Amino acid sequence: MKRFIIVFGAALVALLAGVTQASATTESSNDASVSVPTRTAAEHVKFHDTIGVLTVDTTTGSLRKNEVTYYTTKRTITVSGSSIYVRKTDGPGIQVMWYKCGDRSTHGAWHRLVNSDPTPYVRIGTNFLPNTQFCLAAWDDQGSNATDTWTGNIKYNVA
Repeated sequence: MKRFIIVFGAALVALLAGVTQASATTESSNDASVSVPTRTAAEHVKFHDTIGVLTVDTTTGSLRKNEVTYYTTKRTITVSGSSIYVRKTDGPGIQVMWYKCGDRSTHGAWHRLVNSDPTPYVRIGTNFLPNTQFCLAAWDDQGSNATDTWTGNIKYNVA
C-alpha cells in the first residue's frame, strides 16, 4: 500500500508539472503493474483553466452602528457555479451580505460574523454565473462604538 501511495504521489507531481509522457508504469510489491496516465503540458493548462483560479481578497470597511454600509468595490465571478465565502479577521460582530453592484434590490441574505477573530469562513452566496459582479454590504448591530471598522477575507471563484 505504501508503495502505491508513493507511486501515485509521484504520478500526481508529474501530472501537475505537465510531464508529456503517455503514461507512467511501475510495479507494486505483488508484481502487478499500475498505469497512471498523465497530461501533456497543453492539457494541464486547459485543465487548470477549466477549474479557474480561487480569488482571495482582503477587505477593510468602516461601519456606523445600526446602519447598513454598502461597499462599492466590484468583484467579478469568473467560474460558473462559484460560491462566495467571507470571514472576519478583526472588528466587532457584524452581519454581511452580497449585493449586485449598482442594484441593491438584488442581494443575498444577511449572515452573522460573530465577535471573535478570526471567524470561520461563512458561505454567503452560491451558484453564481461567470461575469457576475458583486459587492458587499455590512451592518454593525452589536458593536459598542458609534463608528467602527472591520477587516476580513473574501474567497470566490470556487464552487
